[in-house]
Amino acid sequence: MSANTAETNLPPDIPAHDLCRHYSRLPASYDEMWDENGQVRKHWETYRQAIRAMGCDELERCHQEALRMLRQNGITYNIHGDPHGVHRYWKLDAIPLILKDEDWAAVESGLKQRARIMDLILADIYGPRTLFREKLLPVELIYHHSGFLRQWNDVKLPAPRQLLLYGADLARGPDQRMWVMNDHSQNPTGIGYTLENRTAMAHVFSGLFRECRVQRLSNFFRALRAGLAAVAPNRKESPRIVILTPGPGDETYFEHAYLAAYLGYPLVQGDDLTVRDGYVWLKSLEGLQLVDVILRQVDDVLCDPLELSQESRQGVAGLLEAARRGNVVLANPPGAGVLENPGLLAFLPGIARHFLQQDLILPSAATWWCGQKTERDYVLEHLGRLVIKSIHRSDSPRTVLGPNLSAAEQKLWKERIEAHPHRYVGQEMVRFSSAPVLTEGRLVPRHSIFRSFLTSQNDDYAVMPGGIARSAADHLNTSLTNPSGGIFKDTWITTSKPHRHVSLWLRGSRVGKTLKGISILPSRAAENLFWVGRYAERAEAIARVLRTILHLYTEGDRFGDEADLTCIGHLLDSLLQMTLTRKDPAVPPGQLRPEKEIPVLVLDMKQPGSLSATLQSLLNATYSVRDRWSTDTWRVVNDIEEHWTALQQLPGFNPPRMLRNLDQLITALMAFAGLCMESMSRESGWVLLDIGRRIERALMFIDFIQANLVKPHETQMEHLILEAMLVTTENIITYRRRYRSYMELETVLDLLLLDEKNP
Repeated sequence: MSANTAETNLPPDIPAHDLCRHYSRLPASYDEMWDENGQVRKHWETYRQAIRAMGCDELERCHQEALRMLRQNGITYNIHGDPHGVHRYWKLDAIPLILKDEDWAAVESGLKQRARIMDLILADIYGPRTLFREKLLPVELIYHHSGFLRQWNDVKLPAPRQLLLYGADLARGPDQRMWVMNDHSQNPTGIGYTLENRTAMAHVFSGLFRECRVQRLSNFFRALRAGLAAVAPNRKESPRIVILTPGPGDETYFEHAYLAAYLGYPLVQGDDLTVRDGYVWLKSLEGLQLVDVILRQVDDVLCDPLELSQESRQGVAGLLEAARRGNVVLANPPGAGVLENPGLLAFLPGIARHFLQQDLILPSAATWWCGQKTERDYVLEHLGRLVIKSIHRSDSPRTVLGPNLSAAEQKLWKERIEAHPHRYVGQEMVRFSSAPVLTEGRLVPRHSIFRSFLTSQNDDYAVMPGGIARSAADHLNTSLTNPSGGIFKDTWITTSKPHRHVSLWLRGSRVGKTLKGISILPSRAAENLFWVGRYAERAEAIARVLRTILHLYTEGDRFGDEADLTCIGHLLDSLLQMTLTRKDPAVPPGQLRPEKEIPVLVLDMKQPGSLSATLQSLLNATYSVRDRWSTDTWRVVNDIEEHWTALQQLPGFNPPRMLRNLDQLITALMAFAGLCMESMSRESGWVLLDIGRRIERALMFIDFIQANLVKPHETQMEHLILEAMLVTTENIITYRRRYRSYMELETVLDLLLLDEKNP
């Protein structure tokens, strides 16, 4: 049997409608669901029976419902340079990765042990450096790594543990034990995505979730909040904790915003913070607010442009000095990225025995650091069957599969390694386990890994019971090194005992003090909310005028009338003036052609006043304050983006389809305005959004009236323009009810400008 051929050894009596009927285990690979005898593993049996009863169609329906829920919630993971676009929607598999609690107990112990070792290494290399003196760790491996920051030398957090957050990628190795593939210590990503995956799966498979007795994640997030609060300077009872994000351009910005909303922490960017007198302050509408703990999502070298990368626009000048003085705690501390160095794997067994007098519970793939001659010679000799990795995360490519290299490429990589041996490691290629994935209505095996997370808790660590898994896109992929490929899965840890619900909410005397922080609004967020109001109102006004013009253009019984054509020209001219997109002022309004001007007004992103440019500005401002919107509001924002995309995809000037899309867009914009007015609390953010909305409505309304009613028109033309204005502003029904068949300029202006009861 070839290496790429899947073996089939399942019982022949499986019913034809069973999703598992054609499931074929991958050769020479441990399967998480099926054992070697073709029997479903015991901890999978409840799930297998449930999906067997559901059948293919129902399972696919649930799968699509979960994907729809994630899409409506705006779950994205953006990969820089990805040809599929800026916002890639989350791919969640309907089949979870299920681990039994007996296996998980060993994994949990191993993860805690590994986190302790990493914490001790971090404290040692920035402190006494005993590992260097004892020859347990080469100096070159650490000092040549881009994650090592000399600026953090001899700095110690006021906490029992220096490593406050830790993540590890795990996969089941050929010995059927879990192996650690990668360590994540700088700013471990995936916590928010794990929570959203679990929320979607629990919503769609609520009954199945209870039957399988899946351990909840709430204990971990409660420990995370408690752990961050415990390390605050001076042990404040209600410290101010913020999440520092690089901003909407970051590939995991959704996670930052989602965690901020879920944990109740302000989401800030570097410009929102300032350092004064050795303290970090949050710039808000209420003035400067002292910050105690920063959950950092910005890379180490970018967090302080004063001492680290001067090109950084994401960090805060003076942040390291404030941390040195103990006035603010950074989680994780700058310099923690050095622990992600894959070269450390070769020395971890000895370090574990040195610090803990223990062997590693969770092994890693055999690793050879090329900075040592014997190991380098081995890697060069066996290059064709090893995985070559750079110790630097920023290098591209960071991982290369030796078997995929041609002879010329192998020669090139040997030259690179010999030129800079300390930058590379070689690792053995290991075939990890596979798990079932739902593909085209059936289950197929795919190699899978999963990431779990730990947070400091007193003098130990709390482990997330589960995590986020990723399966290969096809059965030929065994490395899972490319984050752009593959399918994401929720990881379930089953338990034989009912799992008690744990709330995140605080209780007791701390509640009153916590409420004091509700009104804090960062200045950047305030500015974005103001512009959300303006752009939303501007987009709606442009769309309404466009819809009126297109209605006049497409009405068959009036098309061809000279007065109608002139009215269309005047309305089009007024819209061009309102949006500052008038190309040639010398062209009379009657000579403007909708088929030429409307596509520019709708689609031209280079025109600042066009509908597309306005919607793009609206979405940018909305996304910048992602943590401020409810789930329902964000679903409406997604609808706005989808209707805008549909407009952009229209083939040329197509009035009927454009009208349908404009109707849908206007409805979504009105829903957004309604949710903002009815669902947002009347705090500073809502006030600024409402101010922006009202200012923009007044300005656009004044421009619309000036452009159409200041100049005198013939009676027939005046009536057409007045009627068009009433239709555009949603006042035609009110006017008819009050004035019946009379159309006069004075009464229209009275209704639009002077009537205090007319919104």
